[in-house]
Amino acid sequence: MLVVAAFISLSSAPVDDALRHVGLAFAEHRSWGEVYPHSVFSQYPGYDPWWGFDLTLRRIAELAGILPLPRLTMQFLAVKTLSFALLAAFLLLAVRRAGVPREVRSPAGLVAAAALVGLFLAAPIARVLTVRPFILGTLYLLLALPGGGAVRGALSAGALAFFYPYLFWIYTLPVAAAHLVRGDRSYGAAAVAATVAAVAVQPADFWGLLRDLARSEAVRALIDVKITEFSPATQEPLLALLVILPLVCAMPFLPAASRRIGVPHLLMLFFAPAAVKYVRYLIDVELTMLFVVCAGGLLPRWIPVVERIGAFWEHAAHNALARLPVGRNPDRGRVKVTNLRPWIGLGATALAVIVGLVGLERQGEYRDLEHALETIPPGSLVLTEFNPQYALLYVRPDLRLVPSCEIGFPAEAIRKPYIHFLNEGDPCALAAAVGADRFVSAGGLSLALEGTRCLERVDSPRLKGRFRSLALWKTTASP
Repeated sequence: MLVVAAFISLSSAPVDDALRHVGLAFAEHRSWGEVYPHSVFSQYPGYDPWWGFDLTLRRIAELAGILPLPRLTMQFLAVKTLSFALLAAFLLLAVRRAGVPREVRSPAGLVAAAALVGLFLAAPIARVLTVRPFILGTLYLLLALPGGGAVRGALSAGALAFFYPYLFWIYTLPVAAAHLVRGDRSYGAAAVAATVAAVAVQPADFWGLLRDLARSEAVRALIDVKITEFSPATQEPLLALLVILPLVCAMPFLPAASRRIGVPHLLMLFFAPAAVKYVRYLIDVELTMLFVVCAGGLLPRWIPVVERIGAFWEHAAHNALARLPVGRNPDRGRVKVTNLRPWIGLGATALAVIVGLVGLERQGEYRDLEHALETIPPGSLVLTEFNPQYALLYVRPDLRLVPSCEIGFPAEAIRKPYIHFLNEGDPCALAAAVGADRFVSAGGLSLALEGTRCLERVDSPRLKGRFRSLALWKTTASP
């Protein structure tokens, strides 16, 4: 699992939340209200919804500051380290909670286990690699499954409240309820106590942000640009089938211990309404808990099948080799043993080189983007499409952006031009409303003809890779 986590995390690259969190951690500290003016965040400038997560990243940035490396290089290393750490923790916890290590005693067992990981956890792994703070909630669920007494219950819930203060209760309360019903009651009671204590010390902005978060769904419904993780399960039928089919087909083959209602089964039940409404919970919780419930029980059924497949093809390969002409070799009937270790080492080295080259190429793209944005004065208010904001804050964490990372969070004063901008591709009215004199487009929105009346293209270096469609404009709109 560690080898798999290392290769996947090194060869992938987060493109959204991780970039903005890491970028801001390596810059002068600002509140999210300052980063996203004209949004709900600006109404609660003293509240950080990801306080512990951001604080940890800032401490990492301070430690990295002693290295004689450019800022973007240190940020790149931080992103890769986070990707590996979170993915390794997720995989190790998931396979341990599922009881997979007890069943893997042969190469066939390892192949069968890898197939189950791929079947159930491919989508959750992709989510973990985004390095978003909500991943800590999934890790908490896995960590909390066996219980462990009151002290562990309080400490684990308190830790999640520290890292993810505004939505931690979505995870701690179902865990507490599941343990109180079918698990470690002292663990569940302590989780409830820690949750109540953490909520009690939250400032008034906590309640205001939750209220506006509940209202944001109505705003998102008016916007044509959709965020996949907020889609209902009915719009992702393949993912829904990936949960329903194993439930229907695998349960008859599981041992009684796996079918007995326990904490993971109850968590699947408690999160089912949220999973139907938001596909993110279908992936983060339902698929992960389904792996925990099914993998250990399915392995003994799969291993004989994998062994039979391997034996068939091994026999076929030996027969094919025996028919090959070998000349006058006196050892014709013998099988020559080849030492594969050097070849495996060579292949691993080649993969490491490829991964390193991909990383260097991605770093070059970010350096080019930073260079292209040099004409924007420090601290400028920039209007952009929704998705480019993460890369912009990664290379230019001093900027102030509209829209914010929550697409349903526009301030009431700009709601009408905001929705018109995202639906009709007209940046001019919104630029005038917020006072932005720069607009960064990335080809995600089709600009209306009248929407370009206030735009003047700014000459900048030609970008490549994933930023090749990005363009910088100066707006002539005035507030």
